[in-house]
Amino acid sequence: DAPYCLDGRATSDGMAGLVGFRQLGLSFLLAHLADARSGCGLDAQPAAERCPLLVYSHGFGGNADMASYFLSELAAAGAVVAAVEHTDGTASNTVLADGSTLPFSPGRLSRSEQLDRRAAELVHTAT
Repeated sequence: DAPYCLDGRATSDGMAGLVGFRQLGLSFLLAHLADARSGCGLDAQPAAERCPLLVYSHGFGGNADMASYFLSELAAAGAVVAAVEHTDGTASNTVLADGSTLPFSPGRLSRSEQLDRRAAELVHTAT
């Protein structure tokens, strides 16, 4: 059973900062997400039969974990679901391939560069 927030407290703190809870000293309101279980499998084995693929792209300030409960229902209905954590600075918190973290930083890339990066990440995930 995979955690709801793959990066635990870093992700829940990032979400708290985006909605203004951290600034008000209220990060604890989302802290429970750091230890919550998603009900989803992590690194599951491929199904023997062909299944539809759904690639999930989080919104501005979101992350790959935010739709876990919804996406698990789609998976239970027979879809293979891949949730992408974008590296363009629009996620609440991202752990990069080298292990470093990238907090929400929407000005890191231009809007055009963000869209190009997101599109490339989605195509890479789907192929």
